[in-house]
Amino acid sequence: MIILFPAAAARGYIMDGDKKMFTTRLDRESIKELKILAVYQEKTVNHLLEEAIRDLLRKYERKKQAG
Repeated sequence: MIILFPAAAARGYIMDGDKKMFTTRLDRESIKELKILAVYQEKTVNHLLEEAIRDLLRKYERKKQAG
């Protein structure tokens, strides 16, 4: 199920109903820098975190295949 919200749709984002909530703790400075980056990139913090997680998983998958 895909849900579009007007503000998100205007930025080209799609909310996917198959997503689940995931929480963690980060240091204050990382959170601040992430929020600033999100503003400059015109993306949500969630979008940036998902991108970073996908990159990290690809990185370790390559190492696993090479090793």
